Amino acid sequence: TKFVCKWDESFGAYLSKKISEGKHYNVAVGHAAKKLIRTIYRMELTGEAYRK
Repeated sequence: TKFVCKWDESFGAYLSKKISEGKHYNVAVGHAAKKLIRTIYRMELTGEAYRK
């Protein structure tokens, strides 16, 4: 998940947002991982390719 946050701007911004909300780094990475899972699940359901 940490690599996705560096590779994709939206995930990086989401991680930064969670850290700025006062979340511990590991908790913020957990939130980003959940977002990644939701994104992958939606891609599987719809058959769409990933859009940055």
